[in-house]
Amino acid sequence: MIALQCTADLDIQTKLVIRLTRERTKADFPRLIQKALDNSNSWIATIRSDLEDIRSRLAVVETAIEMMAKEGKNSTTEDNATRRILRSQ
Repeated sequence: MIALQCTADLDIQTKLVIRLTRERTKADFPRLIQKALDNSNSWIATIRSDLEDIRSRLAVVETAIEMMAKEGKNSTTEDNATRRILRSQ
């Protein structure tokens, strides 16, 4: 008989906890959604900032590569001219 009473009490307490948890979750749901949106907006802003930084760095690298390519063409032309001079001597 005591075991049945304990089981009944446990059942009542469990149902109460479940009901309170559901009510609290429903009450907190808008706040949780807003927090998730704020986090999402923060992540998006961070990602955009990082992408802008990457884009600016790539522009610098691209400019450096173009300058090196131009210097390479000039040095090749100079090397060819030097070779011609050396051959003619």
